[in-house]
Amino acid sequence: WLMYQPPANSYQRWAKSALLILLGIFLLLLSSRLVLAVVTLYWIVLFMVRATPAFRVILTLGIIALVLLTIFTNNPLSDRFRDLAKGETAVLGKKQFSPDEYFNGFRFRQLQWRLVPGIVNETGSWWTGTGPGHSQQLLEKKYRSLGMYSGDSRSGSTGYALYNAHNQWLEALLKSGLPGLLAFALLMLALLRLALVYKNNALRFTVLLLCCFSCTESMLETQYGILVTGFFPLFFATAKPTD
Repeated sequence: WLMYQPPANSYQRWAKSALLILLGIFLLLLSSRLVLAVVTLYWIVLFMVRATPAFRVILTLGIIALVLLTIFTNNPLSDRFRDLAKGETAVLGKKQFSPDEYFNGFRFRQLQWRLVPGIVNETGSWWTGTGPGHSQQLLEKKYRSLGMYSGDSRSGSTGYALYNAHNQWLEALLKSGLPGLLAFALLMLALLRLALVYKNNALRFTVLLLCCFSCTESMLETQYGILVTGFFPLFFATAKPTD
C-alpha cells in the first residue's frame, strides 16, 4: 500500500520513509528467510528500474557489501541461512532415523515429499484425502514410526509430533486428496491471473510471495495465512496501479 500512495507533501514523504524503515526493521526481526529474500529482491528490482545509472552502480556495490557483511559475520540473520547447510543431505533415501537426528528447514520439507504421498497411498485416500481431523494424527504416527524425535513428556516438548506438512500443496493432497489439490491449484491460478489483469507492483509482489509461501508453509492452516491470501490480493487489485 505504501508503494503506490504518492506523498502529497514533504511531511508525508518523510512519514512514508520512516514507516517503510520501521516495517523493514520488523521484517528483519521476523527472520523469515523466504520473506527476507523476496522483499530484498523486490526492493532491488524497484530501485534498479527507478534509479539513475550512477545510483544503480552505488546500489549494486552497497548490496554486494551488505551481503558479504551478512555472510562473513556472526549475526542472527546469517545463522538462519547457515542452518540450511546443517543436517544430512540424503533424507529421502533413509528408512529409519534416530531421535537425536537434526532436520533443518530444507531437509524437513524435503522429507515431506516422501511422507505425504506415502500416507495417502497407504490409506488409499487419493480421491477423498485423510480428512482435516485425521491428517495430523497420521503424520505424527509416521514421525514416530520413523524414529524421529517426538518430544518428552517430562519437559513438555512435542518435538516433530505437531509439525504439519509445511507445504500447502502437500497439505491439500493429504487432507482433501486430488480434488483438494486441484482446487488449490485453481486458486493459485486465479491469483496469478489477477496479477496479470490488474497491473500494479504491490499486487504482483503479494502474489509472488504467496506462490513462494505455498511451497514452504501450509499457509491456509493459520488465520494470518488465510487473511493474507484472501484479503490482500483483492485489496491491491482495486487500488490505483503504480505503473
